[in-house]
Amino acid sequence: MSALEKHYRINELVALWGLSRRSVTRLVDAYTEQVAKVGRDRSRFGPIKRPRVVRLVPESLVNRIYHERLMRGGRSG
Repeated sequence: MSALEKHYRINELVALWGLSRRSVTRLVDAYTEQVAKVGRDRSRFGPIKRPRVVRLVPESLVNRIYHERLMRGGRSG
């Protein structure tokens, strides 16, 4: 994994894989240590009720998830 490789957002993976946003989020969240989460929980006016978090998934992880989970019917290994 490199910082210079392409990173995908959840909406891009939804369009690419044809799955629901919830399904893609669940697949990606299984690899939390490799997914960058960008967001904030406070604004200059105080706490945000529902913080917005953007998940940035590296292309190498996208390929691994696709082949391990989607092409093999959900079985890994």
